[in-house]
This record gives sequence, C-alpha cells and structure tokens, in this order.
Amino acid sequence: MLSTPLAVREHRVAGHGGCGLHVTEYGPERDTAVVFLHGLSSNGLIWERQVAAIAPAQRTVTVDLRGHGRSDEPRDGSYSDPDAWAHDLHAVLTHLGLRSAILVAWSYAGMVAADYLHRYGSDKIAGAFLVAPLRKIGTAEALDLLGETFLGLVPGLLSTEVDDSLAACKEFVGLCRNDAWPVAEADQRLGAALSVRPDVRAGMLAREQDNDEVWRGFGKPTTIGYGTADRIIRPASSSHLTDLMPGAQVHVYEAAGHTPFLEQPDLFNADLRTFVDDCLPS
Repeated sequence: MLSTPLAVREHRVAGHGGCGLHVTEYGPERDTAVVFLHGLSSNGLIWERQVAAIAPAQRTVTVDLRGHGRSDEPRDGSYSDPDAWAHDLHAVLTHLGLRSAILVAWSYAGMVAADYLHRYGSDKIAGAFLVAPLRKIGTAEALDLLGETFLGLVPGLLSTEVDDSLAACKEFVGLCRNDAWPVAEADQRLGAALSVRPDVRAGMLAREQDNDEVWRGFGKPTTIGYGTADRIIRPASSSHLTDLMPGAQVHVYEAAGHTPFLEQPDLFNADLRTFVDDCLPS
C-alpha cells in the first residue's frame, strides 16, 4: 500500500502505569505531526491508506492504543480510566518532542482525544479531524447514539467463550463497512479484533462519560467526517456535533459506513490533506 518509500521510525513509549505503547512514525522529522488514533478492537495499521497519502510531505504517526496491536495489555483496570488514556497520548506527544499535533480520531478514539483535552488542554493540538467519533458513553442518551445491531453484539464482544467472541468479532468487522471488505483486509481486521482481550473491550465500554462540553470548548480547527450508512455510531451523533462546534467543517460520505476512510479513501484523503494544510503553521 505504501508505494512511495518513506522513512519509518518505531518507538516504544511508556504510557500510564508504564504501559508500553507501540508507535510508528513516518515521513520527514518536523515539530508538527499528524497523529492517527484508531477505534475499538483495531490497530494503527488501519490507517495505511492515509499514511500513504500524508506521510510523503508531513510527519505522520500511528499509535496502537493500550490493549491493542503491539502495545501492552495491562490487567490493571485502566481501560475505564480517562486519565490513563489522556496520559498515554500525552506520553506519545512528549516522547516524540512534538510542538503540536493534528489529531485524526476515529470512533472510540473520539473519547481518547477528549480525555487528553480535558486533562491537558489544547495548547499542543493544532486541530482535530473527528471520524464518526464516540462522544459519550454509559448513559441512556449515549446508547441512543449507537446502532441497534452493534448494541446486540456487545455481549458477544465481552464474552470469554471462544465461539461467542469469534462470532461477535466477525459480525463487528462486517458492520464497520457498508460495502463488502476485500478478503485480505477482512482477515486483517478480524485478526486485529480477535487479538484484543474481551476484558479490554469490557473496560473501554464500562465508563460513564459525556464529552460534549469538551468539544464545545475546543476552539481549534475541527473537521467532522462520517458515513450516512454507519451502523455502529449513528450518523445523527456526528451531525449533532455541528451544534456544539458551529465552526467545524463537515464532510458527509454518502453510502459509507463506519470506515469512510477505507470505503472512499480518495475522497477522504483529499479532505484530510486540505485539513492538514489548513492546520499547519504558515
């Protein structure tokens, strides 16, 4: 996928509680970077098409969240702790010596980005591209923002029974797109989902939190992107963010599901490149 040779640098970053975070960096070394954050039961590899589009000209970073990918999987209950997620991202930005970061946060990473902003503020954040972001969790109002089919999968995603977990992960991966996955990508995404322990998912989904006020007060350049056929986070959840952030740019990907950056990569990447250029210092 990465047809242009890129400088690649891998890091092991000590996050909250010493959790080792796997971080991969591409492109030229600059003091501003585009930092990609993935969602539940995924990993940094899901951003491969975006890295290919952005990294030749701009420092680009992908992070495997705690409990995911090649990062550590602590058994300390930290997955429901907002401070743990905030500290993890702070540790990554500090380790890389970034003056500023442009966050690209998909799905559950909307919570992670808000955790960071709530704890550390926005001084080091140049902008945020929020892709079908999860913005609240653990309340009746939050449940109303999630797709009915996805909610039906949650017991299986949290199950320690192998057959139940496998079946739920397969269906979860299928729900992420509105169209069919290419076979190789479906296998890659299923492998990523199955590599995440059920207790990790349970902790991530266990907290009660509403980030609307965090986003209302963000005040930095923001783009909101979502697919009209998203069956995991209802499109209305993303569109409502425009009420909280009236200055945000909005990109609606018609007939795309929860992964518009994979289903319509050329259009998404063009939107992303424009946003990144607008966020970079002149």
